[in-house]
Amino acid sequence: MGGAASGEPTHQRRVQDAEARASSKEPAHQLREASAEHSGQAATENTSGDLGAKALAPVIVTLISGRSCRCDSSKNRTIGELTQEAQQELGVVIKCLIGPNMEPLNEGKTLEEENVLPGNTLTVVVVDQAEDQKEAAECGDIVAAALCGRVGAVRHFLRAWPGGARWWDGRYDLTPLHAAARSGNVEVCRVLLAARAEVNAETSKWATLLDYARENRHDEVVKLLEAAES
Repeated sequence: MGGAASGEPTHQRRVQDAEARASSKEPAHQLREASAEHSGQAATENTSGDLGAKALAPVIVTLISGRSCRCDSSKNRTIGELTQEAQQELGVVIKCLIGPNMEPLNEGKTLEEENVLPGNTLTVVVVDQAEDQKEAAECGDIVAAALCGRVGAVRHFLRAWPGGARWWDGRYDLTPLHAAARSGNVEVCRVLLAARAEVNAETSKWATLLDYARENRHDEVVKLLEAAES
């Protein structure tokens, strides 16, 4: 009843079998099984026994205090979406996330583009509200702040006046989001959209947000607004 007599393949034989199956272009789920057998991947099959779906390890978002949350690690979601989820879970306002390489992550890029992998731990940089308030005092109002691209001031005005993202400024015939689209500040646009700014708002001359962004060739803002409209 020894192990050799049982006919169980050795590790080398299993590797050779996996390579043979790969070269014969067998179905994708069989190749995934062979790869997992060979490399010891941490992904586990779902409880239904379905060979298709694998459970991804979550991305861990942590505060300096040590408090953390587990977030969806799907590679196609954006850093901005991950940030929104972490804010809700941790109950803080996040200025940015610091990646595994200790560099700030771009909110407009996907996890895959920023090389954030399942199981990674990201560090939170929390917003300094006193700094935001000081910046807001220099701007005067939310439209001026959006036009100048002062995201800290915009955050402060929205904390003080949650409906400010939808305010129509009659002096300039635009909303804060129009101003941000005109200036081309993507981060300000994201903050205003998260605060329920009206993405289809038009000026009295029927100028839309996309009109402002396209006229000034702010391509990133155009992509953001098109995604928000869809």
